[in-house]
Amino acid sequence: MAIMKRNRMMNPFFGLSRFGDELDRFFRWDDDSCGRRNRTAPAVNVYEETESWVFTFEIPGIEPENIDLSIKDGVLTLKGTRPAVETPDGTKLLRTEFSNGEYEFSRSLTVPDNIDEENIQAETRNGLLRVVLKKTGDKKEKKIQILPRIEEGN
Repeated sequence: MAIMKRNRMMNPFFGLSRFGDELDRFFRWDDDSCGRRNRTAPAVNVYEETESWVFTFEIPGIEPENIDLSIKDGVLTLKGTRPAVETPDGTKLLRTEFSNGEYEFSRSLTVPDNIDEENIQAETRNGLLRVVLKKTGDKKEKKIQILPRIEEGN
């Protein structure tokens, strides 16, 4: 008996799998078609310390006066304007990877429930915005007593 090699094209679902992969790639918000990170949404790292949550946003070249940071209903929102990068007069641009012109950006993240919204610290340094949300204490788990069902009649 001869061993037959399986042909992917004979699988009726092969095309659907590739189509799904292409849809995923197309709608991926953080990459463009060349695999570069989307420059309209600042990258963020989020980590937990013992007494706080820390959000570090990547915002190179953006002055603090061009940034709006707010928190409402458990959502931390960063909005701002990224300035255009000017090409010096008398030069010929050979390659550009910067976004063209000035544009606005926005990034919203849900924050944990156990933060003190009145005590938020934010500072910029070396192209990074560091936002510290102090914890108010862990929410305690509440035990609920389950009563046995009482049968009527017997």
